[in-house]
Amino acid sequence: MNKKIRLDIQGLRALAVGAVVIEHAFPHALSGGYVGVDIFFVISGFLISSIISRDIENSNFSIVEFYRRRLKRIAPALFFITILTIISGYFLLGPKAYTELAKTTLSTLLFSSNFTFYSLTGYFDGSATLKPLLHTWSLAVEEQFYIFFPAFMLLSWKRFGPQKTQLLTIIIAITSLVFAIFLRNYSTNAAYYMLPARAFELLIGVFLGLGGIPETNNKKILHATSLIGLIVILATFFLFTPATPTPGIASIAPCIGAALIIYSGGAAKKQDSFESFGGKILSLRPLVHIGLISYSLYLWHWPVLAIIRNITDISLQISHGIIAIILSIIAAHISFYFIEKPFLELNDKKFSIFNISAIISLLIGLVCAIIIFNNGIPSRFSSTAQDIFSTADDYNKQRSNCHWSGSGEPIPYKNSCIFGAAGVIPDIAVWGDSHGAELSIYLGERAANVNRSVKQITSSACPPAIGFTLKERPFCALGNQQTLEAITADKSIHTVILTINSDRYKNINQLADGIEKTVLALNLSHKNVILVKQIPIMSFDPPEKIGIMHHYDFEVDKVGIKKATISQDSILMDASIDTIAEKIAKAKPSLFTRIETYDPKSILCGPTKCLAYIDRVGVLYFNSDHLSINGVRAAFKPLADKIF
Repeated sequence: MNKKIRLDIQGLRALAVGAVVIEHAFPHALSGGYVGVDIFFVISGFLISSIISRDIENSNFSIVEFYRRRLKRIAPALFFITILTIISGYFLLGPKAYTELAKTTLSTLLFSSNFTFYSLTGYFDGSATLKPLLHTWSLAVEEQFYIFFPAFMLLSWKRFGPQKTQLLTIIIAITSLVFAIFLRNYSTNAAYYMLPARAFELLIGVFLGLGGIPETNNKKILHATSLIGLIVILATFFLFTPATPTPGIASIAPCIGAALIIYSGGAAKKQDSFESFGGKILSLRPLVHIGLISYSLYLWHWPVLAIIRNITDISLQISHGIIAIILSIIAAHISFYFIEKPFLELNDKKFSIFNISAIISLLIGLVCAIIIFNNGIPSRFSSTAQDIFSTADDYNKQRSNCHWSGSGEPIPYKNSCIFGAAGVIPDIAVWGDSHGAELSIYLGERAANVNRSVKQITSSACPPAIGFTLKERPFCALGNQQTLEAITADKSIHTVILTINSDRYKNINQLADGIEKTVLALNLSHKNVILVKQIPIMSFDPPEKIGIMHHYDFEVDKVGIKKATISQDSILMDASIDTIAEKIAKAKPSLFTRIETYDPKSILCGPTKCLAYIDRVGVLYFNSDHLSINGVRAAFKPLADKIF
C-alpha cells in the first residue's frame, strides 16, 4: 500500500459507500445511509484543497494538470458504467425509459445530470428508483464545484494569502448553508440536487484541507475527536430519515463527524507510531479495501439496483437486494482492477486523457442521439409489447390546462375544465388531488351520453381537505377554501366526488379532519358527496414492467401487488372515510342529500392481490400510483353506472 494513502480516509470512504449502498437497497434498514454522499463531499473537499494548496505553495500548480488528473481519476470507470448500462437497457428497458436513459447519459457525460434529474420529478417521469444513472447527480455537483474552485484557490491564495482564503471559505460555506435552508422552503428537490445548496459540505472539507484548524499533539484529544466523529456519523446513519431536512442544519452533523475523523487522522499521522482509536478502527483491512474500490462501487450499485427494480419491484425483496449488492461488489472489483487502476498507472506521455475522453464521449453521445432520435428504438419489441408500453401515455391530456401542477396559484373555479355534452352546465364536480384527473375524463365520457357534464377541480398533491396544510403547496389551503366557497355557491352542482391519494400525505389524522370539514360544508349546502377510497399503489411501473414481461413471454395477467402490502396510511384513511360518511349521514345535516363512499379496490383487487393488468381490459395504470384512463373505466364503471 502506498504510504501516502491515508488508511483512515479509505475506511471513512468505506463507511460512506457502505451506508449509501445499504440504504439504497434496504431503505428501512439504514434510513440515514444517504448521508454517505455528504461524507464523500467532505473527503473530496479536503483532499483536493490539500493537493492544490501544496502545489500553490511549491509554485507548481497548473489548472490544466489539475483537470488532467481529475479526468484520469473519474472518466474511465464512468465511461465503462455508462456503456454497459446502455447495453443492458437495450434488453431490459422499454422505449420511454430507454430514451430517458440516453438523455441522462448525455447529461452525465457533461456533468450536468443534477439539473436533468431535478427536472425529472413530475408525475410522468416515473419513480426515481428506476432511473439507472440517478446517482450521478452527486458527481455532477462535485465536478461543477471543481470548475470554479481551482481558479478561486489560485487567485485568493496569491491575492490574500492562506489565512484570508480560509476566512473566505468560511463565509462562502455559511452563505451556502443559509441558501440551502432558504431553498428547502421553496423546493426540496432543488436544494437536494443543486451545487449552491451543497457547496458548504465540500467547503467544510476545504477549510480542513487549508489547515483551518490548528493541529494538536495531545493524544487524548485526537483519540476523543476520532471517536466522537465516528459515533456522530454512525448515529446519523440510523437516526436520520428521508424526512430529515437535508441539506441544511442537520447535514452539519455527518459533515463535522467526517471532519473530526480526517482532522484527528492527519494530526496523528505526523506523530511516529501513533494512531487514534477511531483511525485504528477505520484502518482495518476490510474497510480499507472497500474504500479502495468505493468509487467503482458507488458507480455500479445504483444501475444494478435500478435494473433489478425495473424487472421486479420498486420495493426490493431481501433476496433481490442481497443479489444486487453482491453483483455490485463483483462489478466494482472488475471496474477497479481492469479500468480504474490501469488508467491511473498509464504513462501520460503516451496518451492524452483529454483526447481519449473526447473521442469516447462523442461515440457514446452518438449512440445516445440515435436512441433519442428513434424514440427509444421501439422496434426492439413486438407490436403487442409496444402497445403495452404506450399505455404510459393513457392519461388526461388536458392536465396542463385543467389540472393545477402546484406551481403558481391554483386554477380559479370559474376557469375549471368541463367534460361531457357541449354547452351543458355541469351538475357533477370531481374535486381532489391528481387522482381525480383521469376520473374526470371518464365521467365526462359517460355524462356526454346522457346530455350531462362534469367539472374538474384537481390539483397535484392538494387533497380537498379544508385546513390541511402542506409546506410544499403554500397555495393549497387557500385554494381549497376558495373552491369550497365557490362550489357551495354553485347551485348547478348537485354531486361532488372527492378523491384523495392518502399514500401521498403524512398526517392522516389532520387529513381526515380536513376531509370531514369539507364533507360537512358540502352537505350543509345540499350537495351529494361521494368519497372515493384509495387505489392500490403499485411497487413498479406497470406499463414498463408488463411490456417487458410480455416481450419475454412471462405471464402478465397476475401482475400486481399483494393486498397485504397496502400501506397502513391507506387503510387508516379508508376507515376514516367510512367513519366520516356514517357520522355525517347519521347527523343528517341535510335531509335532501346523501353521502356515499366508493372503493375502486372492489374491482382492482381480489381476495389476496391487487392487479395492474386485467385480461381483456389491459394495463390499468399509466405509472405506479395513477390509474390510466383505461384503468379508471374499469375501476369506476359501477360508480358511473349508478350516477348516470
